[in-house]
Amino acid sequence: MERLGKAATEHTTSCVLIGHCLESGYGLVGKDGNTTLLYPKVTPHVVRALKQASTEKGAWLRVERMEKDGKMETVSIREAVNR
Repeated sequence: MERLGKAATEHTTSCVLIGHCLESGYGLVGKDGNTTLLYPKVTPHVVRALKQASTEKGAWLRVERMEKDGKMETVSIREAVNR
């Protein structure tokens, strides 16, 4: 998974919005390179945030999640301006 994190930070925003990148789904990549995959139902929210991102390469998003019924649920996704 660490390799996934490195690859994600080197991808362009336009690339992650098409083809294999879009079809394979998205994940959270921490500053330490660890990756947590997101549920497919979150994909439209990630796409919306990436389309609004001001960075073309290595965009960082802030994902807010909270526990609901014993599972983590995504509450909001937006560009992380101050990371």
